[in-house]
Amino acid sequence: MSVSVIDGKVLEAPVKFSRRGVVRYDYIAFERPGGGTERIAKPVTTEAVAELLTPGAEGRFYLYKVLDVKGVHGVRLAGGSERYAYPGNNAGIFLGVIAMSVAWMALRIFDRGDVPLLGVLLFALGVAGFFLTRSNRAETRRQFDGDRLRATGPAALAE
Repeated sequence: MSVSVIDGKVLEAPVKFSRRGVVRYDYIAFERPGGGTERIAKPVTTEAVAELLTPGAEGRFYLYKVLDVKGVHGVRLAGGSERYAYPGNNAGIFLGVIAMSVAWMALRIFDRGDVPLLGVLLFALGVAGFFLTRSNRAETRRQFDGDRLRATGPAALAE
């Protein structure tokens, strides 16, 4: 789990797909203020944040990485627009894995009287994934709310 920021301008952001409020990009290319570029491969974000991630958008972009998923959870543009939204679909997926593994283990205990090892492993994976995803969401919120740009405004980008 990690969070980071990129100050700069969006050069390219080709969308791979957009479904159920989640947008996946092929990549996002940023131009740094001091020159140079940075490219983030296969990031994920929400439709709300994606509205501000257009070529030419300049400001501060808040990134996260949890498990094998990376993406953009917040944007503060030089013009004053800002948006935070964490794509939390993975937490729901992990809850589904937990529920299915518990149901499977209960049926197996009732039917055969034993506990399937795969059920236990899936349960453990679901619990670990759920808590990692939830703690990453809390970390991204703290990062976005605690950033100095919130108090000083977009003029701080010039520093």
